Amino acid sequence: MKKLLVLLFSILISSSSYAEWKYVTTGTSGNDYYIDYQSIKKNNGYYYYYALTDLLEPDKDGDLSYSAYRKVDCKVFRTFSLSEFYYSKNMGKGKLTNNPNKNPEWRYPAPGSMTQRMISELCDYVK
Repeated sequence: MKKLLVLLFSILISSSSYAEWKYVTTGTSGNDYYIDYQSIKKNNGYYYYYALTDLLEPDKDGDLSYSAYRKVDCKVFRTFSLSEFYYSKNMGKGKLTNNPNKNPEWRYPAPGSMTQRMISELCDYVK
């Protein structure tokens, strides 16, 4: 079982590191947001994909980017972060610093938020 978890974790990191990030938008804080359209999969009515946030300035831990593997419900317009990976350099490069996916839950984005824009982009793409 432990070997399986290590293999799965390695695949997730590899998928994130070698993703083909396509620019979606820049937020008001100057951060850039990307989606790996090649990673999109559909299962039981949900869409799964990788997203990347490239930070203009380092966060409080000194990270410059993070990627997330997300599950999206386009019918109800909500998202669930399955895993998150933080990197010391931009565009998911550099040292993998942590994986703080604490207490994951469905999130319903606020109107006009960056999360809403990302979900809209994904759901429009898969239509």
